[in-house]
Amino acid sequence: MLLFIGIRTYPPGEWGGRVSGGDVLDPFLSVEAIYHFGIIFVSLTRVSISRTSLSGSDKYEYMKINTVPNYALIILVAVSIRLVAEASVQQQCRICHGAQYLENCPSSQVCGQDEICYMDLKIVGGVNVQYWGGCRSKQICSTSPSKKSDLVACSKCCDRDDCNIGLCSLPSMNNNGSLHCSSCPEGVNDVRNCDHVATCADNEMCYSSMMTTVDNSVKHVTRCRRKEECTKLTLSVMEVLANVEKLHQTHHSKRDMHICDICCGSELCNIRPCVNIRDVLYLYYKHGRLINETLTARP
Repeated sequence: MLLFIGIRTYPPGEWGGRVSGGDVLDPFLSVEAIYHFGIIFVSLTRVSISRTSLSGSDKYEYMKINTVPNYALIILVAVSIRLVAEASVQQQCRICHGAQYLENCPSSQVCGQDEICYMDLKIVGGVNVQYWGGCRSKQICSTSPSKKSDLVACSKCCDRDDCNIGLCSLPSMNNNGSLHCSSCPEGVNDVRNCDHVATCADNEMCYSSMMTTVDNSVKHVTRCRRKEECTKLTLSVMEVLANVEKLHQTHHSKRDMHICDICCGSELCNIRPCVNIRDVLYLYYKHGRLINETLTARP
């Protein structure tokens, strides 16, 4: 933005009035504001004419000039100052480098004029969650990929200060050590479209299921579930896979049929599709790395 303010003065008698004995004009104030690609031109005039006595009389003549009240000048100056202030303010975004919690992102950065805030949620090693955030080009943000990659489960942008701390379900730490889990109990067509995170109770784990509906579409359900139910369910699935039998199925209704049920015990582990979680846990189980009580892997 370019803002130019100029003051012009005109000598007596040059513009606006004519008096029998002489005339005196106050300075004429003109304010010009050039903003972005357009030009705003505003002129505020205040003209006073001093009467000069001629042969003892006060006869005079003048040409009327349109005037603007003084308060209009105040309004214009205030608007101009606001435009300058808005142009000079740059957005501030929270920085996250492989974080798991909001508390792992303590710093912010000031973005460039063509940047806004972003947050990416990446899945590393199948179940490990990492958040990456900061400033990103507006052009990149406006170009949304038709499908998220296998590594990037969520990628979003926003245009307010530190707004990216609310993107991609970035969780906050809590004192009791409870798990944060993806939570869309009503079901979504793609588990990566679930943007809600729940803090589970101490006796709960993350749960994920995949089912076919009456119209043969796939629905993903995620939520917290009791540890006792989770360990029993997941270990039974592991045994079935180990025996090379058909997958564990549970009919909850005549309309919906579960084709995958699984639980896991690490932070936000159910943000991946149920079959992916199941396959990773089975690898741990097969190699003796799965901890049955917590449904997590030994190092």
